Amino acid sequence: DQMTFVPVINVPREDPVAQRQPSPTQNLRRATVQQQSPIPETNSACERMEGDLQFSISYRQCSSVWRKKSSLSSVFTRQQRYNTDQGEYGAAVISDEYAFLHVWANGDRTVIKALEGGPGEEVQRRRDFSEIRKRKLFTLVQNPIHHFFEGWALAEMKMVQEARERGHDDLASKIIASWETPEKSYDDRVSEFLDEVINYASKAATAGISPYMHALPQSNFLMDDVGEIDANIAAIGDVNEWEAILTYTGYQGDPSEADIDEMPMLQAKYFPSE
Repeated sequence: DQMTFVPVINVPREDPVAQRQPSPTQNLRRATVQQQSPIPETNSACERMEGDLQFSISYRQCSSVWRKKSSLSSVFTRQQRYNTDQGEYGAAVISDEYAFLHVWANGDRTVIKALEGGPGEEVQRRRDFSEIRKRKLFTLVQNPIHHFFEGWALAEMKMVQEARERGHDDLASKIIASWETPEKSYDDRVSEFLDEVINYASKAATAGISPYMHALPQSNFLMDDVGEIDANIAAIGDVNEWEAILTYTGYQGDPSEADIDEMPMLQAKYFPSE
């Protein structure tokens, strides 16, 4: 069930930017981040989780990433190690020490909802926002197959939502109708969506904001703009243990009181989680 670094989308990227060497500015930025990084040589978060039953899955996720993060460049090409730009939905301050790095489709209905109803008024920000960059980052991951299917559902639902918000109810109806096309099996729908995500992901060196971003490999959300694991990432947990992880990072509210969204009926009907 551990997050894997094997990309779900393993395709050549068309933009030559993806293949070029880091620029002097990128190298300087990377060196500056490494010098200022609060991350110790050994990961204290993984050590804290080890042997603690409330972090049993998170420990495996955290230690798996930490063991492999320094060897990514020797295993995966620069094209595969693209990063993501989540825009204003990239991260949120949790405490004086930690900020939450938002891997889309992980934490949308849990951590984000807890923050919205918590003791502060913090909203999501760009991940390069000053108050984010001065803190250590934690994030949530999950089984990569589960993440892809959750991302598929959220992407499709987001397309319907955006169509309706723009007054295009006819387009929203067409999208929903496409989920019921008799000649398409469930597998056909999955394959068609995967092709759309691959097409989206192959356009540039950095994946720009789009509903399709929900279904990108989780590992790419952890990358910086030179294709390495962001040096500020200090803790990685599993979505199934989000309450314990949130408390660990110094969140002052009560995660159990978060107004967690139920899965919309439309999503439950066309994108069953089991």
